[in-house]
Amino acid sequence: MSAPLSLFDVLSQVKDPRSRHGRRHPLSAILALAVVAMLSGSKGYQGIAQFGRDHGIPLAHLLGFRRGQVPSSTHISPQAGFNVAFASLRRTIQLSPLNSREKIPT
Repeated sequence: MSAPLSLFDVLSQVKDPRSRHGRRHPLSAILALAVVAMLSGSKGYQGIAQFGRDHGIPLAHLLGFRRGQVPSSTHISPQAGFNVAFASLRRTIQLSPLNSREKIPT
């Protein structure tokens, strides 16, 4: 049995749909922000971006944003390719060992 993956491990496996020139923030950090914000009740791209702004630099560094700032809603919008990224995230989670029928060790 393999070791369980962390959320960051799973998020780092998601392929980035953006061109190399359009990558201001790491995809894994943006996806981590989306997960944390949505678990906290944020809805939509603007809500996710607002959550990041509300929690500032400490959260940005914890999630892996290298510039010390979180993205605006335009950087995480469908136009920026994030519908594709979120679909890829769903596929990655479905294929991960976390979703297998194995018993979770206690």
